[in-house]
Amino acid sequence: GDVAMGDAGSQQAANEARAAMVVRQHAQEIMKHLRDTHLPFFLETERFVVEITRSFKPTHEQQLQHIIATLVDSVSNRDLSASVSAADAERIHSTLHDHFVTLEQQLELERTKAAQAAKDPP
Repeated sequence: GDVAMGDAGSQQAANEARAAMVVRQHAQEIMKHLRDTHLPFFLETERFVVEITRSFKPTHEQQLQHIIATLVDSVSNRDLSASVSAADAERIHSTLHDHFVTLEQQLELERTKAAQAAKDPP
């Protein structure tokens, strides 16, 4: 029973990943068309998207909570008495590493901006 549920979960994850890829491809095609045919509108749209993204960017705490929740979910769906395959261990390690590297890069960028702002007041 658990194996079938795991297979269904991984199938659902694969379907969601495919759907996200299709959406991303469509968005890229739309933005390319806008850039090629309506440059001022494209530039304004790009500015707006950047502004919205910054405004609603999750905090570091929210990102860390997401990382931990994802890890807990992946572990809670496993038979903890069974050994973890090398491939699964590598995938979990890689995912955690990528998340933490991203957080570290964001923190470093913020430190750099703060230092620059202190050095060059407006």
